[in-house]
This record gives sequence, C-alpha cells and structure tokens, in this order.
Amino acid sequence: MGCGVENCIKSYQKCITAVIHFFGKVRPRHSCNEMDGLRVEYPDWSFLLRASNTEAKLRLIVDARSEELLESKEKELLDTLEELK
Repeated sequence: MGCGVENCIKSYQKCITAVIHFFGKVRPRHSCNEMDGLRVEYPDWSFLLRASNTEAKLRLIVDARSEELLESKEKELLDTLEELK
C-alpha cells in the first residue's frame, strides 16, 4: 500500500532535520537512509520524504501493511510537517 502526498515547506533542510530528530529520538527502532531525501523504515511501515525535482515542494510517500496503519502514520507525519510551516 502506498500514498503520495505533496506538501509545501519553506525550508527543506529545516524540515528534514526536524523529521530526523522527531523520528530518531521518539521512535529509535528504525533504519534511516538519506541517499535520495530521507527514507525511514520500520518493520510494518516506512516513508520517503524528498524534495520534488520539478516543483518547490516536498514529496511524502508513506507505505504500510494495512490501510489503518497507513492513514495513522500519514496523519502523524503530516501533523509533524504542518508544525514546520
């Protein structure tokens, strides 16, 4: 399952730093890769946050094993990003 969501954020680096801090400190059991944006993987869900190549936006892609988990994590991530606007 996956869901693509676009969000406009003023400062990409500020956003990435805040998300790394939030998910690294609050939820330490994950793998993190910063090769193409920020990819964080948990056993039952993951997300990719990266700058769009064609627009002044961040692209957020969330994957999860169930629709309920997908909706929950997507909302959690969007709420975190919304605080940065």
